[in-house]
Amino acid sequence: MAYPTAYTSTVAIPLPSEQTVRQVMGNSYDPEKTLNVLKVFAGTEDMYEATIGIVKAMFVAKGIDPKIREMIILRAAKVLNAPYEAQANVRMAKNAGLSAAEIDAAGTDGPVCRVCSRVQCDR
Repeated sequence: MAYPTAYTSTVAIPLPSEQTVRQVMGNSYDPEKTLNVLKVFAGTEDMYEATIGIVKAMFVAKGIDPKIREMIILRAAKVLNAPYEAQANVRMAKNAGLSAAEIDAAGTDGPVCRVCSRVQCDR
C-alpha cells in the first residue's frame, strides 16, 4: 500500500481546551468518543457549525454509496499526501465493505478501474 505514512511538515494544530470543546459542541460532546479531528473543528469556534455541516454532507448524505465515498476519500488522501485521512479512512473503508484489493488500489498511483479495482486495467 502506498498511502502516506508520516507527515513531512512540522506544523501542528493543538487541540482546543476541554472547556472550549464542551462549550462549542454542547450536549453532543462525549469526551470518551469524540474524535480528535472533531475537537480540532471545535477550535474554529463560530465556524464549527459550517465545518460540521460539510462533514455531515459527506457522511450522512442520502444516495451516496458508502464504498464510493470511502474510495473518494482514500484517493484524496493519497493524492494530497494526508496521512491522518489515509489511516482513519482505511479502517472506515473496511467497515463500508471495500475489499483489501480496492483499498490497496486507492493507495496507488494512476487511475483505478471502477469494474475490477485494479490500477492497470484494459476495460
